[in-house]
Amino acid sequence: ADGKTVPDRGTLKPIDTKSVKDALKKEAEEELSLENDSQTEYRIVGLAHDNLKPHHEFLLLGETKLTFKEIKEQARVSNRNKKLSQQDFEEKFVAIPATPEAIKTLLTEVKCPVPPAHAAAYLAAGYALMLERDKASADEWLNRMKIKVKENNDDINKKVREHYANHPEIKDEKEAERGPRDFNGYSPSRNPAEQGLPTFEEEMKRTGLIVG
Repeated sequence: ADGKTVPDRGTLKPIDTKSVKDALKKEAEEELSLENDSQTEYRIVGLAHDNLKPHHEFLLLGETKLTFKEIKEQARVSNRNKKLSQQDFEEKFVAIPATPEAIKTLLTEVKCPVPPAHAAAYLAAGYALMLERDKASADEWLNRMKIKVKENNDDINKKVREHYANHPEIKDEKEAERGPRDFNGYSPSRNPAEQGLPTFEEEMKRTGLIVG
């Protein structure tokens, strides 16, 4: 627009380990106000593809010297959180133990679906944690998790179908401004309660992942 020539306009920048990790640092600072010196270690543990909104995401596992409470205090001053009410801010955060066992509970017992790319990140993190024990156990854990996650998702979809079967009047609702329902299973465009499922907080408390 200003008549200047931009040599690399339209050229994708190369993606390598450094660029991915630099992007992680940038996101951590923007969303959580985490400075570089508070991140002690981070590594790429996988690559996920989201079929709902087609795109790829690098999966990273990071460690920090800060406690969960300190991370929340830092995040409060982030530009993305400054306008949130106290309740909205609190609802953005939840901490679970950094163990394969807790990840298993989250992905195979909680009856409130975790978004696909997020689930992939947890699987990759769990696998990386299992590798610290031994490779054979890690492979067995991941293979078992793939089966259990599918079983949990199938059970969630079954509960949604049963909800609509018990409330046929819902199918006659006209809500053009709302996202579509999927009468054969869970729809990410609607919240869980609208589909006969418990809330995320209820399930996290029921399964013991959070207390209170």
